[in-house]
Amino acid sequence: MVTDTRTGARGVDRTTPDDRPEPGPLGPRRELVRAALVGAALLAALVPLIASVDVAFTGRAVLATLFMIGVPGVPVALAFRLPSALLTTALAVATSFCVHIVMATIGIYSGWWHPVGAAWITAAIGLAVTPLAWWRHAAGRRWARPTLAALLPPDRLVGLAGLAVAAGLWWWETRRIPLDDSGALGLLPELSWRYVLALLVLAAVVAFALVRRRIDHVVLTVAAALLALIAFATVAVTDGNGSVPVGWVHVGFIQYISDNGDVPASFDARFSWPGFFAAAAELVTLGGLRDASGLLVLASPVYNVLAIPALLVIGRFVTRSWRWSWVAVFIYLLANWYQQDYFSPQATALVSYLAVIATLLWLLDGAGVPRLTGGFGSRIRQAVTRLPGLPPWVSPRTGQALGLLLAFVIAGLTVGHQLTPINLIFCLAGFAVCGLIRYRMLWLIAGLALAGWFSYGATDFWFGHLRGIVSEVGAVGNALDSSVSGRLTGNATYQQAQYVRIAWSGLLFLVGGVGAWLLRRRREALLLAGLACAPFGLLAVQSYGGEVIIRCFLYATPVLAALAAVALRGGVRALGRVGARRSAGGTVTHSPATARRSRIVWAVVSVPVLLVAALVLTFTRGLNVSFERTPPAQVAVGHELYQRAQPGDSIALGYGTGLSPSLDITEIRVRWFTPLLCEGEPALACLGDDPPRFVVVTITQQQYANLSQGLPEGEMWRFADELVASGVYQKVISDGDAWLLERRTEVTPA
Repeated sequence: MVTDTRTGARGVDRTTPDDRPEPGPLGPRRELVRAALVGAALLAALVPLIASVDVAFTGRAVLATLFMIGVPGVPVALAFRLPSALLTTALAVATSFCVHIVMATIGIYSGWWHPVGAAWITAAIGLAVTPLAWWRHAAGRRWARPTLAALLPPDRLVGLAGLAVAAGLWWWETRRIPLDDSGALGLLPELSWRYVLALLVLAAVVAFALVRRRIDHVVLTVAAALLALIAFATVAVTDGNGSVPVGWVHVGFIQYISDNGDVPASFDARFSWPGFFAAAAELVTLGGLRDASGLLVLASPVYNVLAIPALLVIGRFVTRSWRWSWVAVFIYLLANWYQQDYFSPQATALVSYLAVIATLLWLLDGAGVPRLTGGFGSRIRQAVTRLPGLPPWVSPRTGQALGLLLAFVIAGLTVGHQLTPINLIFCLAGFAVCGLIRYRMLWLIAGLALAGWFSYGATDFWFGHLRGIVSEVGAVGNALDSSVSGRLTGNATYQQAQYVRIAWSGLLFLVGGVGAWLLRRRREALLLAGLACAPFGLLAVQSYGGEVIIRCFLYATPVLAALAAVALRGGVRALGRVGARRSAGGTVTHSPATARRSRIVWAVVSVPVLLVAALVLTFTRGLNVSFERTPPAQVAVGHELYQRAQPGDSIALGYGTGLSPSLDITEIRVRWFTPLLCEGEPALACLGDDPPRFVVVTITQQQYANLSQGLPEGEMWRFADELVASGVYQKVISDGDAWLLERRTEVTPA
């Protein structure tokens, strides 16, 4: 990278013209604002109308998805007339998500479940705000219509062409990946030269785009989206189905709400936060879909792309540079092996969470931080009691309205997910303690909202389990043991591969720590360190089913990535000083030719670094692919199973089945089994005294049992063969990837 930012001795950043904030990106570009408003208005009018008359056509689901993302958030966010296109985009998405979640939750608990009617109400809100947003931008300077040559300069054309080549190579690869052969080392060994070449081309485009004298945001945006697609959707696109089994459980939850307009009582703790599932049921209706399974395939890259605007705002605050903000975005993507961005409540909540943090940092950046004076005690008192002002381009009335919008987004988070609001309270408290937030009571509002929902809306979650919930508070050792040690079991090779994941996250934390140290002279240094560390306070709250450490890194990575970018910038500067040619007076020579050669050198050096990082991400992200996928045969088994099953039937499943329930999930009994529990006994004995009507055996069950529990290869198929040989079960489907066994009606088990 080239050196583009200078930091003074007191930590005040002095940036080059290329890195200065956009001069009112929404004001001058009035035509873009109006295009966004017209597009949102058309979605608001058409999507509910199409759903009302139930017209089926290709693309209806895409329009419904855009409706959920942009209505009413686009006009609401634009009505604030904030001089930041990125923050406006982040707030627009977060507002839309939370409006739909809150509306759907109200519909569930009020007994008025009508997704099309709710869509009309949401559309009415958006259409009502549109004139205000239009009027507020009416005074903006017109944006001169650019020529085609200005929109597609040669450098941009070359970059986009390279990305198109990378996308083509990746698509070619997805048609040929032998996922059934994956084992202890996951996805990476099954990939060919096409995948590596696609990443190499992508890395080259990103490297040269980052070192250009003026960075191209269009190329970098497309490159980030392509990286998210390649890294997070390869398995799902290859199989043609959602790859995370829990996503298929969510499909069943959503289907129940679609069919019944309610949530089942005392069935699953996740129904205590029904907002996401109810909003997704609305999306299924608006999109004319049979169920939500089609939304699983591309959910991960879509969520990550929606997070980019907020990530750039956060990165800009930390690095004071648009160039290094983009570096932070790519670090975030390359570090995200956690696989928590599937179609789920936490992925939706994370997008809104990032929007809240980005808004608070953006306000702080524009207002500035008052200097602390006096002794140590005086500085602490000043830090706690100081109240930042508003940026000069935000009026007091707009500031108040923005605070109300943030409070509403927090309410949407509270009813949509269990863990994200807790982490947000930690972060908001950090802002308040440091005296770096204008809305000092926002953490208290978030806490009251969480306490209120937990007490009255989530009674199914804690009723009868309160002792277990309380016992986890403060049990950090137990949380770490279940999150880390409890996962390092089974196959020896698989255990060693798990250490690579731990090391990858540990490296991010270490490099981020170096970045925090380099920024120690900045007035916001304590806040940034707190935002990076606050999520780990969740370890003292609960184990979250053994996944709490993963969620800690999930919430910490946005800030850690930005801090890591600062550390990399420091390393680049240090290397530049060592290798720079110096004159007799000791000054660094900065001729145009030298700068150009430096940029080329850094681009060439960055390509292999980016390629290796992308391959490490592929390895860590795809390590569980052998059992965290849903082959087409399993989908076929699921459909056949639920065509045959009747209310009251029982089904025996192993881990990672990936089924989409279409019957009433409360009327089908599901049992979990593993042959390890009855080793040495007949297979039929493993199913208990009352064998279920159906048994499902899949390749993902076999791989999971082999890698995590040490079950020998082929043992699940031997188990199924023994059940058939007993005469009690018969094969309904016996595909190579999945078998469906049904108990014979004329046979009574001994």
